[in-house]
Amino acid sequence: MSKKSATILGFIFAPLIAALMIALRSPIFSLQDFNAYGLILFFYFFTLITTILLGVPAFLLLDHFKLVTWWSTVGMGTVIGGLVGILMRLPSVPHLNDLLPMAPIGTVSACVFWLIWRTAQEPV
Repeated sequence: MSKKSATILGFIFAPLIAALMIALRSPIFSLQDFNAYGLILFFYFFTLITTILLGVPAFLLLDHFKLVTWWSTVGMGTVIGGLVGILMRLPSVPHLNDLLPMAPIGTVSACVFWLIWRTAQEPV
């Protein structure tokens, strides 16, 4: 698989994992209720937008400086997840409880992206 294909696949699947994690945290999500799976698609829309607005520029910045490693990707995902937690609370004052659920979701999502991205064989 080419780097370009792996990058695109990573940017498709990483927000899907984030959407799944957010849906699983939702109090109305139930594994037995098939209609609740629509929450994953609902959250995927927002996680995809977040990925396009924050994740893609972060990746391009890291790639420009040849810093795309597992630790830089996971660190950037954690920062972006925490930033999303803060942005969701605005205009109110953000609290630590806003960061705690979203930062690990960003971490896992970035890890998934990196695992897909590193399977590529040629440069972007």
